Amino acid sequence: MPRPGIEGERLSPCVPPLKARGRRREAGAGFVAALREGEPRAILFLRVDRIGDMILSLPALRALRARFPRTRIAVLASPSNQALLRPEPSVDEVLVLKAGRLRPLHLMALSPALRRRRFDWVLDPFPEEDPLPVLAALLCGARRRIGFGGSLRSRLYHAVLPPPPPGRHFRDLTHDLIRALGAAADPGPPRPVLLQEEHDFARRWLAQQGLSGSELIGIHPGGTYPSQRWPLAHHAALIRMLRAAALGRVVLLGGESDAASIAAIRRQAGIPLPALVSRDLRRAAAVLARCRLFIGNNSGPLHLAAALGIPTVSFRGPTRAGRWAPLGGPHRLLERPELECLGCERGTCPRGSHACLAGISPREALAAVTELLRESRA
Repeated sequence: MPRPGIEGERLSPCVPPLKARGRRREAGAGFVAALREGEPRAILFLRVDRIGDMILSLPALRALRARFPRTRIAVLASPSNQALLRPEPSVDEVLVLKAGRLRPLHLMALSPALRRRRFDWVLDPFPEEDPLPVLAALLCGARRRIGFGGSLRSRLYHAVLPPPPPGRHFRDLTHDLIRALGAAADPGPPRPVLLQEEHDFARRWLAQQGLSGSELIGIHPGGTYPSQRWPLAHHAALIRMLRAAALGRVVLLGGESDAASIAAIRRQAGIPLPALVSRDLRRAAAVLARCRLFIGNNSGPLHLAAALGIPTVSFRGPTRAGRWAPLGGPHRLLERPELECLGCERGTCPRGSHACLAGISPREALAAVTELLRESRA
């Protein structure tokens, strides 16, 4: 199938009525109308956000392909997450929206190319009132706009589901949209596809670092927002403890934006630490796939590790409980449940203390790592 971009009809249960264009209608009515038209020729799926969001959307894309096997499926992706779709068999084409503050202008420049593809449906799986995917849905020229309801989408979309509850896991709420179009009820695990050449790179790189045959612990210290990041000094202290306990060899992983954090950890740890700092997400994933355990914040690499079947130890601070938990197992999610501000969803700590993550000690993390490794070796 072409991939030019670089850069049964069941309704979802319990769908209450929504208001749209000044009159009441059943929220499921738009789905019924879309399905009566038969199998769409082309669908555009919007996923112009982050790595973890794309990983957790893979089951929905595969369910969409199974539901509509002859339909051309395209994804409008972001520069950071588009690499995950390169060998994805459920997707025919990947279009990339540029990053940065000028994204709306870039989207308008891309709109003629989107319209030329003559999409029948555009699927907007964003659960919040983000205006960018709404703009993309309007500009792509699709005959039917489908997504979650809200003040804006309920007026502009042809078929909407009620906004999901805060505790609904991101994988499941994304699949809810596909299930309303008749897809299977079980979304399945988000398993990314890695190529042989990427596995070959991982073997070569680890051999160059003298790590062939070692039990590896991958650590990613980054996160989109400062409030998501466990303190760097805690990472350095944990690494010293892991070395003293002879629990495995640590490999630091990150993108270019993580370079300064990784350098600080290496300096504070005071011991030689191999690090892969790369803009190539797929190569980093191949190295991660060879790790026995992963330690990191609630960010894309955490969900990538979980999707690869790697046990994880992670830290929850401002993110919602339930929505962003790593899938699969085994996992240990460390948090300070006694804090009333936990899950505030703020990019920076409004109290200035960062107690939700700073309060999780390296010794607690060491205990979780020790327990997980013991379980995985049993």
